[in-house]
Amino acid sequence: MYLHPNPHLQTSHLTPPDRTKRVKDARNEAQKEIDDYKKEKDNEYQKFESEVRMNMVAGRSGKANGSIAQLRQPEGRGRCEEGHGC
Repeated sequence: MYLHPNPHLQTSHLTPPDRTKRVKDARNEAQKEIDDYKKEKDNEYQKFESEVRMNMVAGRSGKANGSIAQLRQPEGRGRCEEGHGC
């Protein structure tokens, strides 16, 4: 038992070195859990970001292909009398 000069601060089951070690171990364990969580979320974000980029690229190429197809339509088809694309 650790005997502190103040009787209200005496501890019955842990001495200061034991308590200090437990606090350090708990802090190290918590930091490890935080680092693991950050890695997991970073991996999820990277996956999400690559999916979004792939969708954006696919969307752009689809729009470009559609525009080219509209330009290649023969005259009189899909065009009003004035020659616009309306």
